[in-house]
Amino acid sequence: MTQIIALIVAAGLVLVAGCGRNASSPDEHEEHAAGKKDAHGHAEHEGEEAQAAEEGVVKLSPAAVAASKIKTGEIRTGSGWVRSQFVGRLDYNKDITAIVSAPMEGRLQKWLVNVGDKVRVGDVLAHVQNPQNLDTPILLKAPLDGEVLERKSALGAWVKPEDTLFIVGDLSSLWAIAEVREEMLGKIIKDAPGHIQGLSNPEETFAGQFLRSSAEVEPEMRTCEFVYALPNRDRVLRAGMFAYVSLATGRGENKLLVPDEAVQTVRGKPATFGEEEPGRYRLAELTLGQKI
Repeated sequence: MTQIIALIVAAGLVLVAGCGRNASSPDEHEEHAAGKKDAHGHAEHEGEEAQAAEEGVVKLSPAAVAASKIKTGEIRTGSGWVRSQFVGRLDYNKDITAIVSAPMEGRLQKWLVNVGDKVRVGDVLAHVQNPQNLDTPILLKAPLDGEVLERKSALGAWVKPEDTLFIVGDLSSLWAIAEVREEMLGKIIKDAPGHIQGLSNPEETFAGQFLRSSAEVEPEMRTCEFVYALPNRDRVLRAGMFAYVSLATGRGENKLLVPDEAVQTVRGKPATFGEEEPGRYRLAELTLGQKI
């Protein structure tokens, strides 16, 4: 099977509607073979002719192939979700995040945990002193297993039940919130996983499961929030990060697929290179479809 040059073989694929072989390769990528010549400009070995570069073909020596770190991957037929990309952000998973407040007014007497500390349900987080409670402090306890995400107020402050003193949550799962444009709302396939890429590590893609979408469209930006549950077992993602969220809007069946990194632009047109034999690559124009 003909193979394609790909500097990096990645999961992102492009549908190919068809390809041609009429374009020629750029001159800077061609290697020309010629014999040594004498002072009169004739070939050193009689009967030996200089080999003309074939149009649309790139020839590389084994050393050049190794130095270029060229990798190949097979063009294949397959199926997959057609996706559209939206801007988004990461947030705490509110289903496993809790606010801790004092049940009655009092003076914040003692901290027992810091931000980042791991806690289990029932662990005491702080003491609050209320005059009506005599000398027995009010114990503020963790409502769930997780870690202390935020700690507010200050020792000696008078706190009320409406004051947030702690936020405790489980960071093994976050929410990815995509801002879906109004005209795309009816096209999102909710059964398909969302693909999320954080700006801090764009080379890694995380899969999220659809949870819910907001009931209204934001009046100024004309977008609607789509929320996806996102595993975060290695804690590499953080709430507040910006992200790109790719959501399925259709499906391609039995299409010719080419990795993104194998698609190049040659003379203003999309193209790729097929490996005919080691070190010999032929240019092929592509007619691209949608990404999956």
